Amino acid sequence: MFRLADSDFLFMKFFDHWYDADDRKRKGVPTTRPDTTLRTEWIGRDRAELSPIPHPRQVEAFGLIDNVLGLARTKWPDYLPIEQPMALGWVEAFDRYYNPRRIKRLIRWSRPSKLQNKYVSSCCELGAVLGHMMRTMNHRLQWLPDWPFWESSIVDTQSGYVAPVFHWAMKKMSRTAVKSGLVNKITACLDAMG
Repeated sequence: MFRLADSDFLFMKFFDHWYDADDRKRKGVPTTRPDTTLRTEWIGRDRAELSPIPHPRQVEAFGLIDNVLGLARTKWPDYLPIEQPMALGWVEAFDRYYNPRRIKRLIRWSRPSKLQNKYVSSCCELGAVLGHMMRTMNHRLQWLPDWPFWESSIVDTQSGYVAPVFHWAMKKMSRTAVKSGLVNKITACLDAMG
């Protein structure tokens, strides 16, 4: 039985090879991002001008986020005790279900050379759900599209806070944050945003 790896190791194994040189340069950090950053220079700015990718790629990123959110809506009720509509209970149920043993099994079933493997798909679905829930709870929050689409973040141009929710998901699906509660993380981030 292998030990559950940390998020940076799993990021390099499953996600990093899908970036090109420009993506890596734009990202700035070689592994997972900090949970939040404060960009005061973004306060009052328009989301479209803040995105580091051109408009056609922004549209593509939004489409992929919608697709993985749709997958979560379809797949999660098959194995989690949840009901429609999507609510924080979905995040709690996912948190309870994915313990270290299940995450290790998911990793074993996933081939890093395939983009649509179970591990990457689960991380992306969770990130899309986290972003959707944050936007539902605070309507001024917006997606800030980036590429690959899992570099997209939730941004509040009133406070300047940026939350890379797909990276939160990568951390949850690793030793780094497998035991931390995502609902608490959402609540703390929303409180900081004000």
